[in-house]
Amino acid sequence: MNEEYILKRIEEVFQEVLEIKNFNEDLSMEVVPEWDSLKHLQLLVAVEKTFGIEIEFQKSLKMTSVKGMTEIISYYINK
Repeated sequence: MNEEYILKRIEEVFQEVLEIKNFNEDLSMEVVPEWDSLKHLQLLVAVEKTFGIEIEFQKSLKMTSVKGMTEIISYYINK
């Protein structure tokens, strides 16, 4: 899977969980008020289901931005 595909799927997850309409790679917990700790867990579960991966707790802590998610997902997919 290439990065473009990963980003497209992440966008779908964000639209479903956070109802984000203006998705971009610069989104993070710091700039999206709806992205609280509960929504973060929902995003993690949705990402795991979408990509068929299981994310370790330590790695999930780095998934506080779209860029961070893309890196972690790429890591698991290309493992």
